[in-house]
Amino acid sequence: MAGPAFAGEVRGRVTDRADGSPLAGVNLRLAGTRLGAVSDSAGAYLIPNVPAGTYRLQASMIGYRTATVEDLALRSDTALRQDVALRADAIPLNEMVVTPGRFSVIQSDPVTSQTLSREEVRAMPQFGEDIFRAIVRLPGVSGSDFSARFNVRGGDYDQILVTLDGLELDEPFHLKDIAGGSVSIVDVEVIGGIDMMTGGFPAAYGDRQSAALEMTSRRPHPGHRTSAGLGLMHARVLSEGGTEGFSWLMSARRGYIDLVLKMIGEEENLSPDFYDLFGKLTFGKRPEDRFSLEVLGSSDRLRFKEKDASDTFNSRYGNGYAWFTWDATRGSRLHARTLSYAGRITRRRDGATFQVPASVIEEIVDDHRRTDVYGIKSDWTAQAGPSHLLNFGFEARALRADYAYFKRDRNVVQVSQNTRQVRYDTTRADLEVSGGRVSLYAGDRWRIAGPLTADAGLRYDRHSYTGEGRVSPRAGLALALGSETVVRAAWGQYYQAQGIGDLDVQEGVTAFRRAAMATHSVAGVERRIGPGLEARVEGYYKRYRHIRDRFENLQDDVTFVPEIEDDRIHLFPEAGTARGIEVYLKRDAGGRLSWWTAYAYAVTRETYDVLQSPVEIRGRELPRRFDQPHTFSIDMIFRPSPAWHLSAAWQIRSGWPFSPQRLVQVTAPDGSRFFTTQWDPQYERYPPFHRLDVKAGRQFTFRRWRLSAALEVVNLYNRRNVRGYDYFFRVQGGAVSLNREAATWLPILPSLTVSAEF
Repeated sequence: MAGPAFAGEVRGRVTDRADGSPLAGVNLRLAGTRLGAVSDSAGAYLIPNVPAGTYRLQASMIGYRTATVEDLALRSDTALRQDVALRADAIPLNEMVVTPGRFSVIQSDPVTSQTLSREEVRAMPQFGEDIFRAIVRLPGVSGSDFSARFNVRGGDYDQILVTLDGLELDEPFHLKDIAGGSVSIVDVEVIGGIDMMTGGFPAAYGDRQSAALEMTSRRPHPGHRTSAGLGLMHARVLSEGGTEGFSWLMSARRGYIDLVLKMIGEEENLSPDFYDLFGKLTFGKRPEDRFSLEVLGSSDRLRFKEKDASDTFNSRYGNGYAWFTWDATRGSRLHARTLSYAGRITRRRDGATFQVPASVIEEIVDDHRRTDVYGIKSDWTAQAGPSHLLNFGFEARALRADYAYFKRDRNVVQVSQNTRQVRYDTTRADLEVSGGRVSLYAGDRWRIAGPLTADAGLRYDRHSYTGEGRVSPRAGLALALGSETVVRAAWGQYYQAQGIGDLDVQEGVTAFRRAAMATHSVAGVERRIGPGLEARVEGYYKRYRHIRDRFENLQDDVTFVPEIEDDRIHLFPEAGTARGIEVYLKRDAGGRLSWWTAYAYAVTRETYDVLQSPVEIRGRELPRRFDQPHTFSIDMIFRPSPAWHLSAAWQIRSGWPFSPQRLVQVTAPDGSRFFTTQWDPQYERYPPFHRLDVKAGRQFTFRRWRLSAALEVVNLYNRRNVRGYDYFFRVQGGAVSLNREAATWLPILPSLTVSAEF
């Protein structure tokens, strides 16, 4: 076993090419490695512990052109000096970030400095190696232990636009019966970059109210590379490579969450498993015209059976997409990307609950759905002189959804202390819905003056199956106050139509609701405080209108057939608001220690209709179920050597609201009285949530391959974070009381991840 050979160091000084003055805060990186540094107040930098080899040194700083030094050769036990001179340059319009609340992840972004690199994402603790769980570490984003789904600034997950290489993905999750989806269907290793926009996003992104998550697949390595990995929740294999005119990227995963559930003491008769596959072929002899063919497919299955055989449940889900992309560049002023695509989403749930020992069916559910989508999308960018960057495009979608649903409830109603009545309720739906969506947008990024840039746009979306057409104006401003500070602000209207496959047929609903709308007002400031230290403060206010009525379960528990539970209620919110302030601070000076921390104050409220909502909440303003007023997190990565990394992630947040059960005494029609429980739609709060995760990783380099291993511990001090309560009666001394026992999130959970690259 051979470790890496350490060669010494790279040092030097960074100056302004025009006057020779030293430049502080310049980021210097050895491309393709984790090694780097940030220049100090005298312009000096030092990159220690560099293995022998040939490197490419990159120096970048906002307001200056990125400089690259090729073929930097280091020998063993040597120190190499390399000075760098940067040329001042205005940020090109196509790189200028006007949108506040934008975070760049796993990619090098010269403008947005609040970036998590691929190395940082790999090093940080993240349960399940899922990129969606890593995103929860960003301010304004919240999620749960059991789910990869997340909420952004008071909006539900279905209010977030998710795209991969320009294609919109609907419900990109495995095992949707577990908290909406426990794992995303996109492997983190195929992702080349992510842009997360938490509010105020421009007109190119539409039909969503809250946020946009734009993922791009990675560019394959030249030649050939294969990697295989084994983690806590899945095993993976990836192959990539190519030549000048052709490249490929392929990834496959197989999950085994059933083993994890056994480790944490969950029901051993629960058997979930999943598979997914991603493939991409890129070709084209001319760099001006590049073509790619991509496929993304996933399948998952869940089987559940009670130990006493009283309950059974089986489900199958599938996502499949195929798309062809043409990227065309004409000179330096025009670029177009056109996609043609097809997709299918399938869903099947079969469940039954029996009364034991009589073996009489109490509830039975048979739910089959399928959504098909076909479309074409084209996005254009044109440089119109030195001060205007035009962007425009369209998308046309043909949609079809098939519903086949059957539910039968056998409800037992207590009419007296000793008498019950049995009532049956049947819901049936057999629908075929077809229609289309047409979207048009146009925008102009205008450099008004040297430090001031504006972005204004207009979007139109029409859905034929709802008969609605909506116009959405958007506007943003970015003001550079010197080279250290940028102030950004944005305003816009964001409509979201109900998806063609989102009818609540399980509740007897067969008509589409009108489009919901949110108005965003966002402002923030981003500043470089010192070498390697970046800060961002941002505030937002969102106003929701035309909120669709919805069905919720008051008990916070994993339930596979929520529509048959007795805690199911129908909510009619008529207005809502979300407001907050976020602070984000990151320190990465290129040394051994890097860290980032975030604090968010957020309030999310809805006001309920005075006529149709449950009596207890009519006309009241109450928090959403995922409302968390205070959140604080800190992440740290320590690299004692290029081969080792140690990391820790700690978070504390306010407990989410929940609906308690109350003990009530009921008088039956015959005059008898008895005790029962009743759900209270009004809210209390769980205790504060906090958790510490740690990770230690080691890389072993051999002659022809590399081995990486990491030991991770989730919830190191075994905090019993409450996720719900189970209620039970207690009779003592003739008095009846209602007691509760806490159900908790993840206990302490160790895991080992191993991967190899060839």
